[in-house]
Amino acid sequence: MDPIPTLPDWIPSERHGARTLPAGRWWDAVVVDSFTAIYVLGRLIGRSGPVVEDQGRQLALWLLPPGAAANWDLPGVQVLGHGHYVTIPPAEWCWGPWWEDARRPIRWLVPLLGEDHRADPAALHLALARTVAEPPARPAWGEAAGTVVTGLEGPVEPTLPVVCGYCHHRVVADDDHATTCPWKSGKASAR
Repeated sequence: MDPIPTLPDWIPSERHGARTLPAGRWWDAVVVDSFTAIYVLGRLIGRSGPVVEDQGRQLALWLLPPGAAANWDLPGVQVLGHGHYVTIPPAEWCWGPWWEDARRPIRWLVPLLGEDHRADPAALHLALARTVAEPPARPAWGEAAGTVVTGLEGPVEPTLPVVCGYCHHRVVADDDHATTCPWKSGKASAR
């Protein structure tokens, strides 16, 4: 049996729910819209580090060492350091979507695993720079057509259209898409 990972002290307990914490103390936050974040995750492929998603505001953020992104100037990318505050969910809030549950509009899109809670600044900057240089095309059937899934959510039985977080195609049944998605199966070219 795997040992339970040690979490940083600043992670709120599930009993107390999400907490608003000061940036610049343990980490700075790099924020982009959720749709762009999915493309950035595709470029990072396993090197992302944890990602918080605020589904209510459709934003995603990475945590970096304080000051690591202070001089970044990328369109559509906001760096939150000293003087800013960020809402952090409990480690257990890593499943969703919760757009209908106003108590939990925030989750870990990429779960927090132990003390390794910060992204690699160089890898994240490169992935963000490439993504904003070649902005992703939104699905032709509209932005409000559904939600984006990454496969971490478990089986999907959508009543609304769902978008694959890897290839951005509509998902009708998770089992069908898992076998045909070029990103999940590793058949797509590197982004």
